[in-house]
Amino acid sequence: MKISAIILASGFSKRMPQNKLKLPINGKQIFQYIVDSISQIEFTQKMVITNDAEISFYASQKNILAVPNARAEEGKSAAIKKGVENSGKAEAYMFFTADQPFLKISTIKNLLELYSKNKEYIIYSKYGDDRGSPVIIPSKYRQDLLKLEKDKGGASLINEDNSKFLIVENTIEGFDIDDMETYEKIIKMRL
Repeated sequence: MKISAIILASGFSKRMPQNKLKLPINGKQIFQYIVDSISQIEFTQKMVITNDAEISFYASQKNILAVPNARAEEGKSAAIKKGVENSGKAEAYMFFTADQPFLKISTIKNLLELYSKNKEYIIYSKYGDDRGSPVIIPSKYRQDLLKLEKDKGGASLINEDNSKFLIVENTIEGFDIDDMETYEKIIKMRL
């Protein structure tokens, strides 16, 4: 399968006093978890969309291409477009958020397995009742992804007829860190 792994890491952490991706959890910065996981899985291409020099350097040490996003202020859609544009002839794009430190490699592989049996469908993870990341979007949606605007993501393309989901039993894997309250809660839980 020719799948491009795209880590979205060029947001501004507007609800945080600092770059949330660099906050520590169990001795690693948040972004390092997903970069480390992606580095251990075979993808046709691996990239992180970021404007941060430290994230770029760390990713390059793991053989992951760092792609700058000069239009980050336009929102999530600009990062998605950068990923798609740099994916060459991929048959699908697997989008990851860099603020999901508890996502397991086994879950990523299970999503890839589900996609391998359902290549016409958008594949996404479901944590309890919540739809989440990562998401695999076949390249037949390339033009739709390139037309996204502002903070619209690939989830806006999903409907009941064009998608399948994987239920992730351990909902902690779906935790993304959007504010200090969530971060502090996670630290106290000692996950």
